[in-house]
Amino acid sequence: FEIMLFTLTVTFLMTMLIEAWNFIIFYLVLEGISLIFYTIATRTFSYGGVESGLKYYSLGALTSVLLLTGILCVFVATGSTDFLVISLAVKALGLSASNGILLVVGLILILMAVFFKLSAFPGHIWTPDVYEGTTLEVLWIFAVLAKYTFFVLLLRFLTLFYLTPGMEVATNFWIATSCLGSLIIGAAGAFLATNVKRFIAYTGINQMGFLFIGL
Repeated sequence: FEIMLFTLTVTFLMTMLIEAWNFIIFYLVLEGISLIFYTIATRTFSYGGVESGLKYYSLGALTSVLLLTGILCVFVATGSTDFLVISLAVKALGLSASNGILLVVGLILILMAVFFKLSAFPGHIWTPDVYEGTTLEVLWIFAVLAKYTFFVLLLRFLTLFYLTPGMEVATNFWIATSCLGSLIIGAAGAFLATNVKRFIAYTGINQMGFLFIGL
C-alpha cells in the first residue's frame, strides 16, 4: 500500500516540478521528491537496503548543497529566481558583465546536480549500489519515472546555457564528455554485472549517454 501512495505522491510532485518556473518552487519540490526517494530506497530493511539508502542520502545531501549554491549564484548574478526573468538577464548579461563568471559557476553547479539526478557521468556513482539495495517495485520509479522528469529539467536548464554568449562551445563539451563517459561506463558495467539490479543500473547509465547524443 505504501508503495502505491509513494508513487502517486512522487508523480504529483514531479508534475509540479516540470511545471515549475521559479527556482524556489523547483528546489522545494525537488527536495520533497528526494526525501521520498531516500525513504523508499531503504524499504527492504535489510543491511544492503539500509546501506544503499544511507549512501543515496549522503550523496543526495551533497548534491542538494551544490544545487542550492548554484541557485544562489544565479540569483546574485541576475537578481531573480524566475526562469523567464533569468533567461532575459542571461541573454543580456553574457560573460562580459561583472557578474558573468558568477552566473556561469551557478549554472555549472546546477548542471552537475541534474547529472546526479539523471545518473549520468560523473554523477552516476550512486546508481548501482542504490539499485541493488532496493526492491524491484521501487526500482522502476528510479529507473523510469524519475529520469524522465529530470531529463525534461535538463532541457530547460540547457536553454540558459545556450542563451549565454560564449557558452555554446563549453556546454557542448560538457554534454559530450558526459555522453562519452556514460556510454563507456554503462556498457562496461553492464557487461561485467553479476546482479540483475546492477545490470539495470548500468544500462540506465548507458541509455543516458544515448539520450545525450541527441543534445
